[in-house]
Amino acid sequence: MHHSIETLRYFFLFISLFFWGGCGVTKDEKTAEVVLSANILLTQGKCQEAIEVLEGHGRVNEDAKYLMTLASAYACLNGYRETSFFANDLSKTNTPTPFGGAGTYQNAGNMTSATDSDFYYMQKAIDILIYAGGLEADVNPTADLRALKFIDSDARDINSQLLYMVLEQLGRFYRYYGNSSSTGVKGSGTGANTCFVSYENVSLDVGTNLTTYLALGTTGACTAIATGHGSFGVANNYVTSRLCQGVVLMNTLLDLLPKVLSSSTSTDLSAVSGLQTNINLLKTALATAKVGTTNVKSVTSQTLCVSQNSSNDDFIQAYYAFIFEPLFL
Repeated sequence: MHHSIETLRYFFLFISLFFWGGCGVTKDEKTAEVVLSANILLTQGKCQEAIEVLEGHGRVNEDAKYLMTLASAYACLNGYRETSFFANDLSKTNTPTPFGGAGTYQNAGNMTSATDSDFYYMQKAIDILIYAGGLEADVNPTADLRALKFIDSDARDINSQLLYMVLEQLGRFYRYYGNSSSTGVKGSGTGANTCFVSYENVSLDVGTNLTTYLALGTTGACTAIATGHGSFGVANNYVTSRLCQGVVLMNTLLDLLPKVLSSSTSTDLSAVSGLQTNINLLKTALATAKVGTTNVKSVTSQTLCVSQNSSNDDFIQAYYAFIFEPLFL
């Protein structure tokens, strides 16, 4: 019934706009018409058709509603619905703590390979919003930079939609690369790995090396260096682009959390409110243990992450050991 009402509402809005602007339609009016058409299709579950309508019009990087609808359409291809995520998944995020609940999200188990289409389409949706406003791929995109491109209300809406999509994507990422089961416990899935990465014995400025660090018992099932997921590669032969996907998602999450939490009065965000503190504490520990992690601990551009960490992967290994392993237990 809800979808029928929504469809009728968009239909009448579309008809009104069509007759009102039939002659001499401006570019903005045409964009609004296309967005309405796409929303009608999305309420009918016609994800690809909505994408074709929006992409056929041409990207409008300065129109928040266009970009948010386009992102929703790509996310729709992998079964994601923001209303469903908000109602059924968000509250699970910190159970098990600190972030293991992401592995229990309803779509987390849909990623079955490193090149999975579910992950690809959600990442495409996320990138549309991360770089909203026409931000360049080789510049670290942040909420503050997007705020320069949009009015306050649109920037807030983009941040909120992006936050939920990033959380959803991290759920997939964790479930696959962290070998989580539906319980959200790392290493309890059907794979063999108990860590995200098969680490080299990277030397640390504090704490000797990664072998010593992982044996401390603060990283859950990950207690030895050579027990990571094969899709990340192996020591001396890592797939940097895949490692960077996780880094960029985590850093983007940390960039978004204070913006969204400060502008929301909803108690529904209580399950993620502690993540900001947890991640910042872990980043402080990382900066102390491995000096020189600037190129990894705050990067939000996939392009920059890959280019800055391809020749020396010690820092990205340290990032996973100090951020991902203790967050997902």
